[in-house]
This record gives sequence, C-alpha cells and structure tokens, in this order.
Amino acid sequence: VLAMRNGKIFALGRKDDILGNGKCEGLWAPDEEELEIDETLYPRIQEKNRKRSDESDGKLSSCSETLVEMKNVMVKYDGIVAVDHLTWRVKCGEHWVILGPNGAGKSTLLKLIIGDNQQAYANDIILFGQEKGSGETIWELRKYIGVVSPDLQASYKANTKVLDVVCSGFCDSVGLYRDCDALESNLAGLWLKLTRLDKLADQRFDQLSYGQRQLVL
Repeated sequence: VLAMRNGKIFALGRKDDILGNGKCEGLWAPDEEELEIDETLYPRIQEKNRKRSDESDGKLSSCSETLVEMKNVMVKYDGIVAVDHLTWRVKCGEHWVILGPNGAGKSTLLKLIIGDNQQAYANDIILFGQEKGSGETIWELRKYIGVVSPDLQASYKANTKVLDVVCSGFCDSVGLYRDCDALESNLAGLWLKLTRLDKLADQRFDQLSYGQRQLVL
C-alpha cells in the first residue's frame, strides 16, 4: 500500500502494516463540517422535479411500472452474436448492475436502450411502457434517461462552467445553448449542493478532477 495526502507520500509498506498501525486513520473520511448536509435538500429536489414534470407535455411517462423490457432480443455484428435471445425486465425502483469482460455485450445493452444501436428497432423492446419504434423519437426517450460515459465527458468544451454542465441535462444537449429558467437553475444548484460540489459551480468543467467531473455529469 502506498498512501498519499495532499500530493505527498506519507506511508508505504505491506497492507496489514500500514492499515493496522493507525497511520491511515481518517484518511478517507471528510471532516465533520463537510458531512453536514441539509436534510431538506432532497425533498426539495423531489418537489421541484414533480413541478417540472407536471409542466412537461411529453408523450412518455417515467413513472411506468416497467422501465425496460426486452423479449428474446438478439444482436449480431457481421455474423457474430453479441446478445443471444435475451429476455430482461427492469421495474421502477429496481437497481441493476451488469458485469462481464470486454466484449460481453454490456455496452450493446445500453445502446439498445438509449437508441444508439439501430438493431433496437428490429427487436421487441419496451421503454417506459411503450414499444420502441412506435412513434417516439430518440430525444423524447432520452428525457427520461441519464447516461454517464467517458465519451460524454470528453465532448464538453473546455470553457463550459460546472453549473452549465448540470443544466444541460434539462436540454438533452452536450453543452448549454439556451438560458435555463429559474426553476432549472435552482434545481441544478440543489443537486450540486447535495453532492458537495456547489462551491465549484462557476469553475470550468475541465479544471475538475476526473472523479469530480463524473459526479457533475
């Protein structure tokens, strides 16, 4: 184990020796001040989300009992099967993790959901209670889907402010090309505060650490 604090090595050796001698005590725990979170923040975020949802005139509903359903889905690339007759259902409120080595088909599943794979329309896939390809656009679907990826992170212009990155989620865009209304700005600010990134709101996105950028996205 090699342990660093403020950019300097302060402990080096076998794991049992380093972690057992008290040198690393408190290394991963933030100070008490940082742990203080306004307990009303998340309820306020939920209320503002509901208000914004009520004002939306979208055709789809993110409140459907079934978020994703795939029936006997199959995907091939040049004769090579990437997804082999998969039947899968994700209900509202469930949390899934998909594990597997490179090439196992994890990204393919995600692309089928968000519409980046054209074979999605040749399969029986239901999103938010509506069959894929029944009239909705990719952009209508993506209003209800949040995706974080290295590609997305690399797409933001260097001078984009942190708050604008969060606000761009309301616009389904990479970058912000319109002014957000007061409700959207307030909601984005609440999320930054809940994740303890509110002090970075006016900083450039590219000046953040990799982990901070992932949190912002």
